[in-house]
Amino acid sequence: MVLPGLPGTPGRESIAVGPHASGAPSNCTNGPCGIVYTMIGATDSTPSRFPGQYSGFYMSTDGGGTWTQESVPSQVLPLGNGSVTIDGTSSSNVSQAYYDQALAVSPTNPNDVFFGGLGLYESTSNGATNTWTFLPTKVYGNLHAQTTHADQHALVFEPTPNTGILLVGNDGGLYTWNATGGFGERNDTINAGQVQSVGIHPSNANRSIVGFQDNGTQSNAGSLSWSVTDVNFPDGGWTRYSFGNPAYAFHTSTNAPTTSQPNPVPFVAYSSDYGVSWQDTQPPLPSNEQTTFYPPLSVDTDPAHVRRVFLAARHIYDLTFPSGTPVWQQQETTDLTGGCTAAGCAIEDVEFSSVNPAVAWTISTPGGTPEPTTNQTFRVFQTNSANLNSGAVWSDVTADLPASTLPTGITPDPLNSSSAYVTAFAPVDQPAVNPTIYKTTSGIQDDERWWHDTLDAHIRAHAQRPAIVGSPVDSGRLRPYRQQLTCRDRRRPLSQS
Repeated sequence: MVLPGLPGTPGRESIAVGPHASGAPSNCTNGPCGIVYTMIGATDSTPSRFPGQYSGFYMSTDGGGTWTQESVPSQVLPLGNGSVTIDGTSSSNVSQAYYDQALAVSPTNPNDVFFGGLGLYESTSNGATNTWTFLPTKVYGNLHAQTTHADQHALVFEPTPNTGILLVGNDGGLYTWNATGGFGERNDTINAGQVQSVGIHPSNANRSIVGFQDNGTQSNAGSLSWSVTDVNFPDGGWTRYSFGNPAYAFHTSTNAPTTSQPNPVPFVAYSSDYGVSWQDTQPPLPSNEQTTFYPPLSVDTDPAHVRRVFLAARHIYDLTFPSGTPVWQQQETTDLTGGCTAAGCAIEDVEFSSVNPAVAWTISTPGGTPEPTTNQTFRVFQTNSANLNSGAVWSDVTADLPASTLPTGITPDPLNSSSAYVTAFAPVDQPAVNPTIYKTTSGIQDDERWWHDTLDAHIRAHAQRPAIVGSPVDSGRLRPYRQQLTCRDRRRPLSQS
């Protein structure tokens, strides 16, 4: 088929077929003609986070014999002190054609078409220019009454005739929509969630704050119920309590784009009431500074520094509150990725030693899209001046780790400040390689694999990306855990997303 105005080779496509359109041929080559719509993703909308724009939206009333170019919807939403544009055809917009793409046509009205990208849209005029309506979708914390979640993947009308009920499947679960009742969520009995980070209370192991993918930051006090504490950022990331005073809590979210910043800028949210309420701040990142999708965060383990945080990008950014308001400083001048030039190169994990707060460790991701392979590099750095807000010296201690290592995290030994553990997973180009834990007492050098059999069985059953978590309550306890857990044993209110 020939699509007019299509720039270059198409990327991901979606298609929907509806009822016969007025004025269309009564019969086509293969039978009765139903109206056909197709959305085309751009060829450069590769699985990195951005760009992911669309190339065009088209309609055919003669079974695909000829096509009319219509418009691709987009929406401007407030973000912080500015705004962000989602979906559409511009590479500067926040869109994910390779990930978010769904189409549906009303079974009773061929002109009524629905499109799902990050947001959800309806046009009752075949998608013509300026005819799309943005249906209330929660994107980047913009929450409306009777809303659905971001990242649309499936749209289908309920088969019962004339109900007008559209079923919407997205990153938040299953929703329904109709013109008179708006959105309704259907997730009350689904006890599942994707956990990105668990922040354990330093003196009460029953309390935690947890970052959920697509469902914000939530807290738990040891019961079967969860409290949603922050949904301003739908993707909850790293979560931590202050060691010196757990009334102070912190979390990150996914890095958020702005029109003036080529690379997305992360937010750090901070609380002074155990995570009940939150405020947020952003570090002054240079325009070429990259972060991981969930920028790592670590709290100072010195009890005297109750409100001091490290946020990691390619460098370490130090956050303190000397007069009750956030103050950012770049803590060192060394590129802690070792100068990696691949897309996505950034620090994967940063951790303070709980034995000596002057000691800290970082490990960087080797980058790569959609997953890193063994031809990219990573770095492990260590410092004995983590107590400094700026001017710190960090040393590269990567040398003895195998070059094929694909790290997922680093954890300082809770009993020995000169020792740390590195977790690694199998590269996509070497699927037979087992996930591994490395341990050191004087730089990263000993491939002990002391946990290999147990770890391998655990990871093969649950995940390919191992990590270790140390309990602040039981300082001698280390456990492997999956960074992206699926929780089914404690309910959480998905409807809050």
